[in-house]
Amino acid sequence: MLRMHRIRNLLTTCIIILAAYGVFYFASPHRSKPCPRCNIVIIMIDVLRADSLPCYGYRFNTAPNMCSFADNNLLFTHAFSASSWTLPSIMSFFTSLYPTSHEMGVAMLNSLNPEIIPLPLYLKNFGYDTSFVSTNQPNVGMYQGLETGFTNQIIVSNDIGQSLPLTRKAIDGIKESNQNNKPAFLFIHTDGVHDYANRLTSAPLEFPLDPEYTPPQLPIPPFTETIRDAAVQTILEHLTFTAGSDISLDTYRAWHKAIQSAPTLYEAEEIFQQLPTEDRDVTLSHVIGSTLSDRNYPEYLEFMRHIYDEHIRRTDIYIKNILVQLEKNNLMDNTIVIISAEHGELLGEDNLVGHGMKMYNPEINVPLIMHVPNTKPARIDDLIHHIDVYPTILDVLGKSIPDTLQGLSFSPAVYGNHEGKKNLYIITEWTNSWEPKTIQNHKWKLFTGIHNTTGDNELYDLISDPHEKKLVTADYRQIADTLTKTLYDELDAQPSYPPKQRPFPDWIDDEHRKNLIETGYFNR
Repeated sequence: MLRMHRIRNLLTTCIIILAAYGVFYFASPHRSKPCPRCNIVIIMIDVLRADSLPCYGYRFNTAPNMCSFADNNLLFTHAFSASSWTLPSIMSFFTSLYPTSHEMGVAMLNSLNPEIIPLPLYLKNFGYDTSFVSTNQPNVGMYQGLETGFTNQIIVSNDIGQSLPLTRKAIDGIKESNQNNKPAFLFIHTDGVHDYANRLTSAPLEFPLDPEYTPPQLPIPPFTETIRDAAVQTILEHLTFTAGSDISLDTYRAWHKAIQSAPTLYEAEEIFQQLPTEDRDVTLSHVIGSTLSDRNYPEYLEFMRHIYDEHIRRTDIYIKNILVQLEKNNLMDNTIVIISAEHGELLGEDNLVGHGMKMYNPEINVPLIMHVPNTKPARIDDLIHHIDVYPTILDVLGKSIPDTLQGLSFSPAVYGNHEGKKNLYIITEWTNSWEPKTIQNHKWKLFTGIHNTTGDNELYDLISDPHEKKLVTADYRQIADTLTKTLYDELDAQPSYPPKQRPFPDWIDDEHRKNLIETGYFNR
C-alpha cells in the first residue's frame, strides 16, 4: 500500500509539473497562438518618413486611417530601413541581408545571387500563392530576381487611383486562394507619396475612386515674389533653343515673358508644358524643387511640405481601401498585415530635399505598423531593422528561420515578451560596399565614410540632439572608435552573395526597354 501511495504521489507530482509546463509553454507570449496558415499582406510606401504621421507625433492629421489601424495593433517607434533609397532597401527587406551582403544597388540589371532565397520565394515553396501590385516596378527588384518568388505580377501606373481596382482584385484573390486551401502572400508597393515631387506645381489632387477623399486643410503659403522670381529664372535657365528647332526665337521670347508674368507657379507650369518636349530638358517640378530647396527659401519649403502631406493623406485613403477590402473578405482573423516604407525623405533638413547619401533619420526612420492575429495593441520602442521582418514573419508562422538570414526575429515583442533578444544597434548603408554607412542605438549615431565635404565621420547624441544638428566633439574619439569597430566587425562577419548579370526579360519589348534605360537606372 505504501508503495502504491508513493507511486500515486509521484504520478500526481508529474501531472502537476506537466500541467504547469503546459500553461507556461502555451501561455508564454512568444508561443501564443502561432499562425501557421496565416496570409501575409505587406504594404510598402515609398518616401514616407515616420515623423510625418500623427501617431508618430506629427502636428497634422495626415494619416487618420493608418494611425487608427496602429492604435488597434502594433506600432514600432524605432524602425529603420536598410538603405536610404529604393533598390538596396527593398532587397534587404525581402532577403534579410545587409546591402553589403546581397550587393544589389549599383547596376539595375544585376540580379540576386541564386543562393539567396527571398521571402516571397520561401513562402511560395511552402505552398503560398504569391502576388504583387506595384506602381514603381523597375525600382523594387522585379527585374532583379524578386519576380521569381511571385506567381502573379500586376504592374500599374504610379497613380494610386488607377491602381486601386487592381489592388482590390488582388485582395479578392487571397480569399480565392484560401477557398482552395492555400495561404496567400500579397506585396503592395505604392509611390503615392513619392509622387509629390512631380506635383509641386500641380493643382490640388483628387481621388475620384473614393468620394470620401477631401484634401487636408493644411496651410498653403502665398507665392511670394521671391519664390516666383527664383523659379522663373531657373525655368529660363533650363529652356534650350536649338538652330534646328521649328520654334522661332521670337516665340521663345514670348514664352519667357509669359512665364515671367505668371502670377503663380501653377500658371507657370501650364505655360511650361506648352513647350515641345525636346526643348525642355527637365520637368518644372524638378527644376524648382532642386533649385529653391538648395537656396533654402522657407516659403517654398513650407509649400513643398504641404504637397508632401497631401500625398500622404491621399495614400492614407488608398490604404483605408485596402483594409476595408480585407475586412469585407473576412480575412483579418487569419492575415498578418504590415505597413511600412522603404525609406523616408529630407524636407529641408540640412538644406536638403530628397533622399540618398545623407541618411539622416528622416530618410531612414520609417513607420512600421503590424497586425498579427491574437495579439494585443502595443507601442514598441525596440530598435527594429527592416532585415528583421523576414525572420519575424517566419517565427509567427511557426516555420524554421534559415541560418543565412542576418535579421533578428522580434516576434517576442509582437506577443508582449519584452525580455527577448533585441537589437543593440541599427546599421544603414547607402548601397552595397559603397560608403557612407551609419550605426546607431537609442543614444548615439555615427556616420562613416564620405558623408560630407571633408570626408570626416560625424557623431550625434540622439537624446539631446534628436534632429542631428550638433556634432559631438567631447569624448568623440572613444565613442566613435567603439561604434566604428562594432559596425565593421558586424559587416565583415557576414557572407557576401555577389549578384549575377542578366538581360532584360523576353517579354519586355524594345520600346519599354528603351524607356527603362532612359531612366538612368539601368546600365545597358
